[in-house]
Amino acid sequence: MASLSRQFAAWVAELDFKDLPPAVVDRAKGVTLQGLSSALLGRGYPEVEQALAMMQIEEA
Repeated sequence: MASLSRQFAAWVAELDFKDLPPAVVDRAKGVTLQGLSSALLGRGYPEVEQALAMMQIEEA
């Protein structure tokens, strides 16, 4: 039996956008915009710069 995460990944991979209820699509758009605006507003803060530097080190 596949793990729960693999089962979820398979379900998501087979999901068709048109099958999503409009309320879910609206919520996803709102959450995406909120995340993007938070990222843009947080850019330039010293803590964010430190986190980005650590990410770049980990990627190397």
